[in-house]
Amino acid sequence: MLDVITGMLDDSSALMLSLLVFLSAAVLAFGIMIAVRARGAIKRRAAGIAEYSGGTGEARSLRSSSLKAIQRVLDYATRHYSVADKDKGEMKVLRRRMIQAGILDPRAVVYFFAARTALAIGLACAVSFLLPLVLDLGASMFWLAVILGGMVGYVGPSMYIDRRIAVTSTAPDFPTLWICWWSAPIPG
Repeated sequence: MLDVITGMLDDSSALMLSLLVFLSAAVLAFGIMIAVRARGAIKRRAAGIAEYSGGTGEARSLRSSSLKAIQRVLDYATRHYSVADKDKGEMKVLRRRMIQAGILDPRAVVYFFAARTALAIGLACAVSFLLPLVLDLGASMFWLAVILGGMVGYVGPSMYIDRRIAVTSTAPDFPTLWICWWSAPIPG
């Protein structure tokens, strides 16, 4: 087999050396990956022996583990980006902008970050799948369009909040309407 490879490469020792270095680095990387994965699996099994012994296995399902992961992310975002009782004096900037926009839900900041992430990934994927059907671009222009789609998805929720702030700041509030109604001349 080595003779076949050497014959194909026409005795190019530099190419053969680089191929062997690449293959040895790949084997080393895969070996480390398998060792880390096996160690993690052993730790997981050892930690879960008492919890899962005699159970139905419902707690180990993919659905429940993904729901737990989503809940952890939402809890993290709520803890770090929303307002707690001790932070009332120093309200976070994004939460203040949400209130100015008329969005009063305390979990709105978490939904904002979830929407920002989902839109960035979703628009980048949509551009990467749909753009080749419509246009024939070169590779660099294609990736530029994908990056631009991701950036639009990332900035989109902020632009929406800015637009809501602009709309709610130009709309008259109740005291202004009451003063205008009270000071209006009575026809007759």
